[in-house]
Amino acid sequence: MSTSIYHNIVATAGISLFAAHNEYGKLARNEGFFRFERSNPLPLADETEEATRLRWSNFCSRADLQATRTHPQAISAEFSLLHALSRLKRLGDSPHVSLIITQTLGGWAAAELLKRLLRNAFSAEVQIKTIGDLDVNEPANLRRSLGQFMQTVAQELEGKDASFTCFAPVGGYKVMTSLGYLAGAYMGFPTAYLHEDNQVLHEVPAVPIQIDHVALSRLAPLVRQTRGEIMKWSALPIPDQEAISRHPYLFERADDLIALNAFGIFITGRPEYARLFGTQVHGTEAIETEFRGGAGNFLCGQVRELIKKLNDPTGNWGELRHELSFESLNGKDLAFHLYKGASNGVLPFRAAYQYERATDVLFLSRIWTNHAAYEREASQGKGLRATDQSASWRDLTSLIWEV
Repeated sequence: MSTSIYHNIVATAGISLFAAHNEYGKLARNEGFFRFERSNPLPLADETEEATRLRWSNFCSRADLQATRTHPQAISAEFSLLHALSRLKRLGDSPHVSLIITQTLGGWAAAELLKRLLRNAFSAEVQIKTIGDLDVNEPANLRRSLGQFMQTVAQELEGKDASFTCFAPVGGYKVMTSLGYLAGAYMGFPTAYLHEDNQVLHEVPAVPIQIDHVALSRLAPLVRQTRGEIMKWSALPIPDQEAISRHPYLFERADDLIALNAFGIFITGRPEYARLFGTQVHGTEAIETEFRGGAGNFLCGQVRELIKKLNDPTGNWGELRHELSFESLNGKDLAFHLYKGASNGVLPFRAAYQYERATDVLFLSRIWTNHAAYEREASQGKGLRATDQSASWRDLTSLIWEV
């Protein structure tokens, strides 16, 4: 077992705080804060969830913390983890703690109190990271949420030193432990696990996970085309079926349906594979020249922001459809949209773009880094008409997604 002093803790958090045998689980029942289905807290029958959250927040801000001193082993799995590390003299001063929770009332409520308990007992700096609810009744949503969970684990571990970081998927659904281990091992981090009954800390080393880059590159067109949606197995060409069959660790199949599994969603969303699975970007020769110039990092970053917003259902349509702000363009038949990007303090970013969602390809017909020129030319429709389609698009994908 390692003897490292941990200054960073990345842990999954569940609802063990509300277990009937734990101190605050007893208190929540005795005080009638929630109604319970086993350990799962739910709003009272005559109360909205919003009202329940407000009452619990008020309680958390003034909760008696004595139990953390008198019964530290009967608080929660997450508290026991830090308590065990402290007892073993392996917890650093004022550790940074990331708690990954599900988007449920129980996950939120447990984390709300844990923030105060961990800060008080261990002088911890606590941050909460939320993933989508793991609804087992909605398989498509479940796959996406589990893939998002693995991506969140990787993001929280990114840039940290494994010698000083404890990754511990101790709370939440059991599947979060197994998939959490995969994400942690992929990032090169061992996994810590606490056996709550006897408070023994176990550490599982990170088994090296190597992905065949050549094989992934062959799958890239298929993955981009489907964008992770559910496909009909029988409708796929034989070569695609054979490719999927050779990579079962990326896909799951049920009867005649096939889709990326959680690990597939995780891997294809990693930045090191963005050139393969990220949105493909094509532009004119003039745009390529600008992207290779001194402002290239800023320009490429702005294109990545555009792509992020195009794939965000709650995206800012005022930025993505900025042509609507030009009265002179109203009623015109435009082939391209205008994107209003940000500024780096010197240059603004504006772009004329067309996005083909079915193939996940973004076309850039024109960019502007001078606001006056943008106002003048965009209002005249330059870069927005069908005639502005380039006769020879340049593939800019490697430039945009260069890591």
